[in-house]
Amino acid sequence: MQDSAPQKTTRQYSMKKFLYITLAAAIALISCNKSELDGGEMVTLDYKVGMPYAATKAATIGDGSHVDEVVCAVFENGAEVAALRKTFSRNADGTFPNYQPSLYLGREYQIVFWAHKEGKYDVTKMDDITYGANGYATNDENMDAFTLTQTVKINKDKTVTLGTGAEAQTMQMTQMTATLKRPFAKLNVGTVASDWTSDVTVTHSRITLSMVQTHFNAVTGKVVEEKYLENQKYYAAIPAQTFEVDGIEYKYVSLNYLFPGSLAEVTIELATKDFGAADFDPETDVVFEVTKDGVPVNGNQQTNMIGNVLKGELNFTVTIDGDFDSAQNNNEF
Repeated sequence: MQDSAPQKTTRQYSMKKFLYITLAAAIALISCNKSELDGGEMVTLDYKVGMPYAATKAATIGDGSHVDEVVCAVFENGAEVAALRKTFSRNADGTFPNYQPSLYLGREYQIVFWAHKEGKYDVTKMDDITYGANGYATNDENMDAFTLTQTVKINKDKTVTLGTGAEAQTMQMTQMTATLKRPFAKLNVGTVASDWTSDVTVTHSRITLSMVQTHFNAVTGKVVEEKYLENQKYYAAIPAQTFEVDGIEYKYVSLNYLFPGSLAEVTIELATKDFGAADFDPETDVVFEVTKDGVPVNGNQQTNMIGNVLKGELNFTVTIDGDFDSAQNNNEF
């Protein structure tokens, strides 16, 4: 929920945790035919998209189990081929229908995928994706999403070239795989679990975000510049799960999926009741507040703000967890 109430500013802190998940896409040549429009020869690719989790297991933060829709598109020379846009809902077993675009031999395309919880993002334009009708939401695992853009050239000898430049690979039309990754920085804020034995019962958190990008180009894999949140407040009940950082257990107090970009300014407030309650009093109901400038928000990485929040210990550590994309890389601030 978004809130426009004035903010207080005091301290700083942060937290971590996430689970790397992938969607696999297998490509195979399944047919060739002549185009009725210009006589050019075409092939139909077959992308098989599936989720790497058991559909019956209990959902946890970061496991991607909320993803129920995959949007698929083809771009050529920077423009979407509208006729090839497909949107698929997830089957009961966690799989999705195959995506089968027909493409001309001798031409280069970009195949773009975006997987999310239906309605959480507006994907009308795959090169300008933003929040859905309800806007951004904090402490909402449904804000997580996954994407892939893949350059594909269908060669006239019926081989396929994936990628460009030094990273290009040419292969026969046999099965190939591709992985969808989070485009987001995952910002986790937490307190040591032992802190939760305090006499104070914290139920809700509010985050104020500035310099956070709001639009993403899934074709280029980059944010759309100059579109960002400025002093926007969002509040919700805190997540009911814990996470670990370097073997220490922390209680989630704030969970956020943010488009990557410039260093952000973040304020976290914890309260003993809903920030939207009619009788909410910031002077008595807010029990902790911290502001941190220069918070890194890197694509497919985590930023963790952690500390003994309820005990008032303010020597917080911000760590960068690169496990999303590479080996862990923690930095202290």
